[in-house]
Amino acid sequence: MECYPLPDVATMLGVPFPKVRQYVRDHRLLSMSNDEGITCVPAPFLRKVDDGFELVDDVAGTAIILMDGGFSQEEACLWMISEQDLLKGDVPIEVIRNGGYHRVNRVASMMAF
Repeated sequence: MECYPLPDVATMLGVPFPKVRQYVRDHRLLSMSNDEGITCVPAPFLRKVDDGFELVDDVAGTAIILMDGGFSQEEACLWMISEQDLLKGDVPIEVIRNGGYHRVNRVASMMAF
């Protein structure tokens, strides 16, 4: 899976780098360390639009549910990009991208508590 370093995400979104760090702090974007130890954002958390990229809506709610239940930020990120049996093998971020926010949050609530 493609994963973009935070400075690249800033360029892709057309925002200053500190804004991307704020998105991560606010859980609007989830990040993880890649094989080289660089903090990056997995591609599915960004949506391609005509004039660049935008954030995928509704990520923060799911991330907060998971982290309130004891997941680290990186564990929440990995959960969101991995197939989940309780979602019938679907990948949570893909379900969210397709409007299934409530379905994912129900499963996240079960996983977290």
